[in-house]
Amino acid sequence: MLLAIANTGSAQLDVGSISIGGTNSASFSQTNDCSSLAVFSICNLTATFSPTVEGVNVATLTITSNDPDTPSYEISLSGSGLAIPKPTISASPSAINFGSTLLDDTESRTVTIENIGSQPLAVTLSLSGVGASSFFQMSDGNCSAMAASATCTVTVNFSPTVAGNHVAALELASNDPDTPTLQIPLSGTGEEDPTPDISSVANNIGIW
Repeated sequence: MLLAIANTGSAQLDVGSISIGGTNSASFSQTNDCSSLAVFSICNLTATFSPTVEGVNVATLTITSNDPDTPSYEISLSGSGLAIPKPTISASPSAINFGSTLLDDTESRTVTIENIGSQPLAVTLSLSGVGASSFFQMSDGNCSAMAASATCTVTVNFSPTVAGNHVAALELASNDPDTPTLQIPLSGTGEEDPTPDISSVANNIGIW
């Protein structure tokens, strides 16, 4: 924005300083060719807005001079910073507990991935953690290329081969600049098949 500073008085106007202050002063800058102004002359000041935060940005431009009535002249500056278009990943649920599962059986759960941003989202799926071998995942839909508002579904299976607790994580690596890797904790317990246990109620059997 171009501003003109004019000397409408009857003597030379000496501009002392031109500065920007206030809440979002870092979002504004200025250049000028102002120093001493003869009567009825002008100088130019250019104010530039480069938002550093999203939403309303405000600051104050202050011009000091030898004007006895207005030694400090203030101009309010404002502008709106828009969000940078980007992909944003969202996944539900945020964690999965498969509970107890018999050895060599399989329990399945689904995870829904959504692109809540405004640019295409690309997701790569993997499993990590000490118990990752007890889990496997399958993608139902094209998670690798998701338009804005698109969703895809991932099926995660738990198939324990040893008894005890198993933990791992489903990792969603993407081009979301704020969350390049989203982890969904996985847990479950492997249980052995019940076995029959015969016992006698008496240790002596008589035949009559």
